[in-house]
Amino acid sequence: MEAITTAALTSLVTSGGVIWAMFRFRREHLLDLQAERLIKRLLNNPKYRFRTFTTIKHHLGGFEDNELRKMIVRAGGIRFRDNLDEEIWGHYDRVGEVLDAEWKTKTN
Repeated sequence: MEAITTAALTSLVTSGGVIWAMFRFRREHLLDLQAERLIKRLLNNPKYRFRTFTTIKHHLGGFEDNELRKMIVRAGGIRFRDNLDEEIWGHYDRVGEVLDAEWKTKTN
């Protein structure tokens, strides 16, 4: 009887620890997940095919530049430069053909 009680208590403590770890992970990474979701919405907006880095940074304040770039890539973003050498981003699903055309040139 004592072994069953010990096993049940150990199982309860272990599952509680797993649940707490999952809760902590979700809480710590929720900001990044929400930021990536917003980036994806910005890049998939039908009105704008490309977004400047400045525009994305304006809507997602509080992140360092390279940290924000990593989130944009995780959200499916591809970086280009426009005629003024400004950094612009588009979602791969919407601008992939631009990338394919660039690969076919002799400049890469």
